Amino acid sequence: MIRLPRQNLVLGAIFALVTISCAPKAPEPELAAQINSDTITLEQVDARLQESEPEAWQSLFEARQRALAFLIDEQLLQEKASKEGIERDSLVRREVLDQLAAVSDSAINLFYEQNRQRLGGQDLVTVQERIRQYLASENHRSAWLGYVGGLRDAADIQVVLEPPRAVIAVGGDEPSQGPLDAPILLVEYSDFECPYCGRAKPALRQVLEEYGDKVRLVFRDFPLSIHPNARLAAEASLCAQEQDRFWDYHDVLFEHQRELRPVDLSRYATDIGLDGTAFDACLESGRFADAVSDDLKSGEHFGVTGTPAFFINGRRLTGAQPFAAFQQIIDDELERIERVGL
Repeated sequence: MIRLPRQNLVLGAIFALVTISCAPKAPEPELAAQINSDTITLEQVDARLQESEPEAWQSLFEARQRALAFLIDEQLLQEKASKEGIERDSLVRREVLDQLAAVSDSAINLFYEQNRQRLGGQDLVTVQERIRQYLASENHRSAWLGYVGGLRDAADIQVVLEPPRAVIAVGGDEPSQGPLDAPILLVEYSDFECPYCGRAKPALRQVLEEYGDKVRLVFRDFPLSIHPNARLAAEASLCAQEQDRFWDYHDVLFEHQRELRPVDLSRYATDIGLDGTAFDACLESGRFADAVSDDLKSGEHFGVTGTPAFFINGRRLTGAQPFAAFQQIIDDELERIERVGL
């Protein structure tokens, strides 16, 4: 046993006391309710909301994001106006409103020609004033975003508002593409018979092409009851995975979403070179029925009610979204990871 000199022990005791006395006091939990001698905290309320109403929780975060963006912009405008020695409204008038040019007749004519079908065949005279107002509004919006964006670029802004996240545990044997240790985990809940799931595929392909090894895509089955062939197709895809051809089979199913009868599922297996006998035996056995049910239960647990539904590092994105929607969240996540050094 190593024995410290008595002086070191005394100093150590003093240091411990100082450390204890100087430690910041933990903040008191914010109360939401008190029932007799028990309490319910706001943190507990939020945890329950996130679990039971994930869409409402997501909406709350998005509302906070909008409010935060407004407050940031207003503070930057006030700071800039103070430096210029003018009022905030005078600054906006000078830098935004006074820079706007009148909407020209040629711009109106061009817009009309490019959007004639969307305007329902109405003649130019009938809609030109509405087009003028729309283009003026768009010009104002563009000028505003350009000016405020410049203020943001020049400022040191660190947003620490955390988005809601689902904590999704993923197994190493689930159908996936990308490295197991990729910084971005993208979990997809999908239905082979859902047309919107099919429409999401180009955006997902672009994600994998653009981000490469930074993304791991995990596929989970969420066959909806309104699609009579979706569940068996889900089981068939796992039979294909058993022969290490999940993604090839997955692609074929989405190419033939209207033809997913049992005979079709068997034919697609042989078309891509699977052992047809083994595949048919697998599908007839129903041995992956429980796996599909498990995927369904996990999706329901995380609030999935329709397809496609995506979770990007736990952040929810629903519907057949364009690449830009995935890009926005992925870039934000990569930036967060770099900032905190994970």
